Amino acid sequence: MEGEQSFVASPSGLMMFIFDGSASNPEHIKQKALATYCIGSLFYDEDGSSLGQYKKGVGQKIIIDNIEGASYSITGTIDKKNVQGMAVVVMPDKDSYLCGLGFAFTDKQADLWENYGERIFGEIVESLTFGDGENAGTATSCVISVDETYGYSKDNPIRVGGDAFDGPARERAYLDNLLGSDGTSITYERTGSIDHAGTILDIFVIRGLEEEITLYIDEYSFEEPKAPAGFICKSAFPLPSNELTG
Repeated sequence: MEGEQSFVASPSGLMMFIFDGSASNPEHIKQKALATYCIGSLFYDEDGSSLGQYKKGVGQKIIIDNIEGASYSITGTIDKKNVQGMAVVVMPDKDSYLCGLGFAFTDKQADLWENYGERIFGEIVESLTFGDGENAGTATSCVISVDETYGYSKDNPIRVGGDAFDGPARERAYLDNLLGSDGTSITYERTGSIDHAGTILDIFVIRGLEEEITLYIDEYSFEEPKAPAGFICKSAFPLPSNELTG
């Protein structure tokens, strides 16, 4: 089985969230077997060698975007390090699937999953929606930029659109949806604007993390928003492109 995978980790590397989905399931694997496959992918290398061992809890019913799926608690070890987490599996139809895995290494902080990771993972799962037709096996949620300049550089700003009339509200909606990569709440302050490369960029200082961060946002152009490196989202960004006024 092959699908599209998204991955995000906390800066410490102690919490990780992985989502793997596909609109193709040629082997017609059932949901329960799919859960075993998804969880096992954490504990076995590509060549089939074991990285550790795990115990899977009894499946619990969950609803994702009005589609019934199952969640499983996970405990075990990877490379002799204790891990705790959760897996979710949902099949919009017999030919498509989504697997989600969230886990934390708990040797340094025993309650890391229970107090932080489980909540963050739950918020991501609750935000998932499924497309129609050819996109039925894919889900839309928080996309994390793999470009470390995204938002941090004036040459690569976050483009929320809206122009002068709707732009400020769209900037706030974007920033209100961000969390630190470990689920930490943030605050933000607009500190000014600058002319750059033929547009106007608004400058926002982000607080609440280990260090203050400056992000640049362009309200005069639009592209599908992502979370900058070092952030995650509460849910999918509420910024449809058809709200653009110019």
